[in-house]
Formats: sequence, structure tokens, C-alpha cells
Amino acid sequence: MWLRMLMGFLLCSAVVQAQNYRLKGLVTDSLGLPLSAANIQSWGQKKKVTTSDALGEFYLDVHVGETWLEISYTGFKKIARTILIQTDTTITFQLENKFELLEDVVILSDRTLQADQFQTTRMSTNMLSGKEISAIPVLGGEADLIKTLQLMPGVTKGADGTTDLFVRGGAAD
Repeated sequence: MWLRMLMGFLLCSAVVQAQNYRLKGLVTDSLGLPLSAANIQSWGQKKKVTTSDALGEFYLDVHVGETWLEISYTGFKKIARTILIQTDTTITFQLENKFELLEDVVILSDRTLQADQFQTTRMSTNMLSGKEISAIPVLGGEADLIKTLQLMPGVTKGADGTTDLFVRGGAAD
């Protein structure tokens, strides 16, 4: 008889421990507005992960005993709590905004360097000395300034028999 009672007691305790309950939760911000797609992680006998729906609600099937919950949402402080589950449970989590202060950004500049960038006399200017012009080989005769300019980048010559020069697609000058 004692053996039957002991077996019955062990069988009942195993059934009670294996029982699952439903944990229903609501995730809101500090104003009470629901936060959809909040991340909920549960650690009990097994790790479970879920997200809140459009109304900020979530449902988890958990075992009897302590369950560790962690609720997180981008831009809000994370909440971590231990909850004792003995029946179906409903709980509300209110997340606080997370503010981060950034350091000041100071931009310094040197005005003389900035002024140099906008001077048009130096920009796109090529200076040729007499030595550079005479150093270019020519077929018989003297060094030709027009032929030397046609060798510069961005300069093309016009039609044959003319002295037209086109600088970077401009007019024939």
C-alpha cells in the first residue's frame, strides 16, 4: 500500500512540474502607448524568444517556477526581471526612453587655405617657360607655341589647315 501511495505521489508531482502556463505580457512606452515588435527573451527550462504584436502584446508558454524575462526595444532601456509562474499570468512592462548625450563637435578652418581654393588665377593654370617649349622636339625649324599647346591635356586642335584650339570642349579660340 505504501508503495502505491509513493508511486501515486511521484506521478502527481511529475505531472504538476510538467504543467505549462500562459504568460501574457504588454509592452508600452512611458506614455502608455504600445510598442510593436519589442524583443522578448525568456529563460526558464528552455530559452524562448518572441516579439510583441501591433498592440504591444506577447504570449509565451512557460513552465511552473521562476522564469527570467528580458524585454528590449530600440531607443529604450532594457528591462530584465525574474517572474514566479504558478498560474496563467498577465504582466505589463513599461520601457523608459534611453537618451544619450553626444559630445560637442567643433570644426576649425584656416581662412587663408580656404581663400586659396577659390582663387581662379591659380586654378587650371599651366605656365610654360621658353626652355619647356624649346625642349619639345619638332620636325625641322623652330619650336611652335601652337603645337606645344596642342600637346597639353584637355587641348585639341581644330580642322586641318586652321589654327583653332579647343580647350576642354570650349569654343575655337
